[in-house]
Amino acid sequence: TIYKGVERMKMNMTARKLTLDPSFKERAEKKLKKLDRFFGEDADVMVTVTPEHNEVTVEIVVRADNMIFR
Repeated sequence: TIYKGVERMKMNMTARKLTLDPSFKERAEKKLKKLDRFFGEDADVMVTVTPEHNEVTVEIVVRADNMIFR
């Protein structure tokens, strides 16, 4: 699913083995808007949320200008 809350970056959220609340999606978009000033319009952001034991792991990958930031 692509969310358009981030102004210039394209954002894709994936949840594995769980369902994301709308409040989590809103909070993630709000936090990722801060990265918007560092990357151009061609930046793609992939957010992957995975449960592990009693924790939840959030992985953020930004692809911009032929580089990958994790």
